[in-house]
Amino acid sequence: MNSQTKPFHEYFDLNQVHLVGVVQRAWAYGPDVLVRLALDGAASDPTNTVTLCLTGGCVGGEPLTLLKDDHISASGYLVDSPYLESGPQFAERSRADLLQAVPGLAHISTERVATHLVVEALQIIPEPTPKPLNEVTVEGIVSRIWARGSHQFVRLAVYDAHTPADGRVGKNGRPYRKAHYVSVHFIDGMVNGRHVRLEKKERLRVHGRLSERRYRESLAMFLLRAGQIGLLANVPNADDVRETRVPRSATYIIADAMIQFAR
Repeated sequence: MNSQTKPFHEYFDLNQVHLVGVVQRAWAYGPDVLVRLALDGAASDPTNTVTLCLTGGCVGGEPLTLLKDDHISASGYLVDSPYLESGPQFAERSRADLLQAVPGLAHISTERVATHLVVEALQIIPEPTPKPLNEVTVEGIVSRIWARGSHQFVRLAVYDAHTPADGRVGKNGRPYRKAHYVSVHFIDGMVNGRHVRLEKKERLRVHGRLSERRYRESLAMFLLRAGQIGLLANVPNADDVRETRVPRSATYIIADAMIQFAR
């Protein structure tokens, strides 16, 4: 038997999430259904939320009934979900008359990425649980490292069992796969009270919890992402217009424990 026909065992990274929360709202996303889940506090006043994805509006292929303010437990895996945001959508969220103020804004768009939890199991909880549940375990390869003040962040490429093959065949017949990407936050650059030193292409196993970071993005940053900052060149009161902002949120894994594997 030659090396091309030799059987192989394909290893998959861990990508597991278990949550308890309150349904804040749900909306259609093509055939799928997205659900905003409040992890802390009441649905009417969430302090930390995550977006669930119900594939085809079902769980395990079965339709379900899900109502606002339902208390649920959910488990599944994290995926990055790219989407396009247009200039008119930015303008609408800003509640400012940007389409008239910035000629050309109506004709541009830029790619953004959201993090969703694809639900594999879901259960309605009749009564609120006294102790919240928010647990994440992921493995992956460090693809990017950055800092914000004293805090350190990494972007992990996760090759879990749900990553799609792209049709190419690699070494020993293993298929090439398109990774899922997640972001990990090391508070003050530490985990378990110890400073971390990380390098690109290292493999990590991280145990932690999901957290939402809320911020506001300016029109100038939106245009930079789209490669169209020049649209502000001839805009009257450009300094004020460029600072028009919209609310944003980003989902991170707060690292509570980590194993750093040898390269």
